[in-house]
Amino acid sequence: MRGTLKNKHGSPIWPATVASAVTVQMDNEQYPLDAVLAALDTDPVEHYSASRSNDIAGGTSYTVPQYIVGASHISVYLDGLKCALGTDFHEAGTEGQPSTSITFTDTVDKTTSILVRVGR
Repeated sequence: MRGTLKNKHGSPIWPATVASAVTVQMDNEQYPLDAVLAALDTDPVEHYSASRSNDIAGGTSYTVPQYIVGASHISVYLDGLKCALGTDFHEAGTEGQPSTSITFTDTVDKTTSILVRVGR
Protein backbone atom coordinates (compact mmCIF):
# COMPACT_ATOMS: atom_id res chain seq x y z
CA MET A 1 0.00 0.00 0.00
CA ARG A 2 1.41 3.38 -0.99
CA GLY A 3 -0.64 5.32 1.52
CA THR A 4 -4.13 6.55 2.16
CA LEU A 5 -6.17 8.26 -0.53
CA LYS A 6 -7.34 11.68 0.66
CA ASN A 7 -9.77 14.24 -0.66
CA LYS A 8 -8.75 17.84 -1.39
CA HIS A 9 -9.33 18.74 2.28
CA GLY A 10 -6.95 16.02 3.49
CA SER A 11 -9.62 13.70 4.87
CA PRO A 12 -9.03 9.98 4.19
CA ILE A 13 -11.33 8.43 1.59
CA TRP A 14 -9.77 4.97 1.74
CA PRO A 15 -10.79 2.09 2.01
CA ALA A 16 -14.22 2.98 0.62
CA THR A 17 -12.62 4.32 -2.57
CA VAL A 18 -10.43 2.26 -4.89
CA ALA A 19 -7.75 3.73 -7.15
CA SER A 20 -9.62 2.85 -10.35
CA ALA A 21 -12.53 5.06 -9.23
CA VAL A 22 -10.31 8.11 -8.69
CA THR A 23 -9.14 10.31 -11.56
CA VAL A 24 -6.11 12.56 -11.77
CA GLN A 25 -6.08 15.66 -13.96
CA MET A 26 -2.86 16.34 -15.87
CA ASP A 27 -2.49 18.64 -18.88
CA ASN A 28 -6.27 19.16 -18.98
CA GLU A 29 -6.90 15.41 -19.33
CA GLN A 30 -8.37 12.96 -16.80
CA TYR A 31 -6.54 9.70 -16.04
CA PRO A 32 -7.55 6.82 -13.73
CA LEU A 33 -5.36 6.84 -10.61
CA ASP A 34 -4.53 3.14 -10.98
CA ALA A 35 -3.15 3.82 -14.48
CA VAL A 36 -1.05 6.72 -13.14
CA LEU A 37 0.34 4.56 -10.32
CA ALA A 38 1.12 1.74 -12.77
CA ALA A 39 2.99 4.19 -15.01
CA LEU A 40 5.08 5.37 -12.08
CA ASP A 41 6.17 1.78 -11.42
CA THR A 42 7.20 1.23 -15.04
CA ASP A 43 10.55 2.17 -16.49
CA PRO A 44 10.07 3.81 -19.87
CA VAL A 45 10.73 1.82 -23.02
CA GLU A 46 11.83 3.69 -26.12
CA HIS A 47 11.85 2.73 -29.78
CA TYR A 48 13.73 4.92 -32.25
CA SER A 49 13.63 4.77 -36.04
CA ALA A 50 15.81 7.23 -37.97
CA SER A 51 14.79 6.12 -41.44
CA ARG A 52 12.84 3.45 -43.27
CA SER A 53 12.79 2.11 -46.82
CA ASN A 54 9.26 3.47 -47.42
CA ASP A 55 6.94 6.22 -46.20
CA ILE A 56 4.32 5.21 -43.62
CA ALA A 57 0.92 5.96 -45.14
CA GLY A 58 -1.65 7.61 -42.90
CA GLY A 59 -3.87 5.00 -41.25
CA THR A 60 -1.25 2.25 -41.66
CA SER A 61 -0.36 0.21 -38.57
CA TYR A 62 3.08 1.04 -37.12
CA THR A 63 4.69 -1.34 -34.59
CA VAL A 64 5.69 0.14 -31.22
CA PRO A 65 6.67 -1.25 -27.79
CA GLN A 66 3.74 -2.75 -25.89
CA TYR A 67 1.46 -0.27 -24.10
CA ILE A 68 -2.05 -0.29 -22.63
CA VAL A 69 -4.64 1.35 -24.90
CA GLY A 70 -6.24 4.38 -23.27
CA ALA A 71 -3.86 4.51 -20.30
CA SER A 72 -1.93 7.51 -21.68
CA HIS A 73 1.42 5.75 -21.33
CA ILE A 74 2.60 6.40 -24.88
CA SER A 75 4.32 9.46 -26.35
CA VAL A 76 5.29 9.81 -30.00
CA TYR A 77 7.78 12.30 -31.46
CA LEU A 78 8.40 13.03 -35.15
CA ASP A 79 11.73 14.75 -35.78
CA GLY A 80 11.75 15.67 -32.08
CA LEU A 81 8.30 17.27 -32.05
CA LYS A 82 5.70 15.68 -29.77
CA CYS A 83 2.64 14.33 -31.56
CA ALA A 84 -0.86 14.82 -30.17
CA LEU A 85 -2.80 11.64 -29.43
CA GLY A 86 -6.04 11.68 -31.42
CA THR A 87 -4.74 14.36 -33.79
CA ASP A 88 -1.36 13.21 -35.10
CA PHE A 89 -1.59 9.53 -34.15
CA HIS A 90 -4.12 7.06 -32.78
CA GLU A 91 -3.77 4.11 -30.44
CA ALA A 92 -4.81 0.82 -32.03
CA GLY A 93 -6.71 -1.81 -30.09
CA THR A 94 -9.23 -2.18 -27.29
CA GLU A 95 -9.25 0.26 -24.38
CA GLY A 96 -7.56 -1.22 -21.31
CA GLN A 97 -5.86 -3.99 -23.32
CA PRO A 98 -2.21 -4.31 -24.44
CA SER A 99 -1.31 -3.22 -27.96
CA THR A 100 1.86 -3.01 -30.02
CA SER A 101 0.67 -0.69 -32.77
CA ILE A 102 -0.44 2.84 -33.51
CA THR A 103 -1.57 4.59 -36.68
CA PHE A 104 -0.45 8.00 -37.89
CA THR A 105 -3.10 10.39 -39.19
CA ASP A 106 -0.93 11.68 -42.02
CA THR A 107 1.80 10.05 -44.09
CA VAL A 108 5.19 9.97 -42.34
CA ASP A 109 8.10 10.48 -44.71
CA LYS A 110 10.69 7.70 -44.75
CA THR A 111 13.39 10.16 -43.61
CA THR A 112 11.43 11.44 -40.60
CA SER A 113 12.82 10.21 -37.28
CA ILE A 114 10.26 8.53 -35.02
CA LEU A 115 10.70 8.18 -31.27
CA VAL A 116 8.06 6.24 -29.34
CA ARG A 117 8.24 6.30 -25.56
CA VAL A 118 6.09 3.96 -23.47
CA GLY A 119 5.99 4.39 -19.69
CA ARG A 120 6.73 7.40 -17.52
